[in-house]
Amino acid sequence: MMSRYLKYLSVIFAIFGVGASSFLNAQVLPTVEIDDPSDGDSFTVGDTITINVIATDTEGFVVRVDVTMTNLYNGAVSGGEAIKVDSSTWRYTHVTSEIDLGATTLTVTATDERGLLSDPTDPANTLEFSVTNGSFGTPPTVGDVQVPTSTVTLGNTVTLSVTAGDIDGTITSV
Repeated sequence: MMSRYLKYLSVIFAIFGVGASSFLNAQVLPTVEIDDPSDGDSFTVGDTITINVIATDTEGFVVRVDVTMTNLYNGAVSGGEAIKVDSSTWRYTHVTSEIDLGATTLTVTATDERGLLSDPTDPANTLEFSVTNGSFGTPPTVGDVQVPTSTVTLGNTVTLSVTAGDIDGTITSV
């Protein structure tokens, strides 16, 4: 009886130009979407950020959701494994600190029971938030200004190297 159904499936696949083996072996990746916080949200040092993620898998089930936060100002990376709240909701909490100051990229990844990971290029997996020290308008800092030579001739171009940072915003020009 089973061979009869497989024969019919093979005929259907042939009509639509799909090989039976590619159809039967197709693997759909789990999907993940950040429900909270929202892209562009701002927090203050000491705030607790509750990250809610909706993760689903149409061919099975999600076994793990990982949260990664990368600070764009200092490169610090933090995060961990989210806790499953219900059939599709996962939660991770993070208490902000001085290391989180500035803009941070939040990325989430879901893993299903077969070990497949959600698509890292899906924009629903990533957002950006910022953490301030509580006082907006903190001026940016300028570090070393390096001049490649001690003597400059009038009319010549001189290239300077400048280090700058801003703990509660983004440097747009120097």
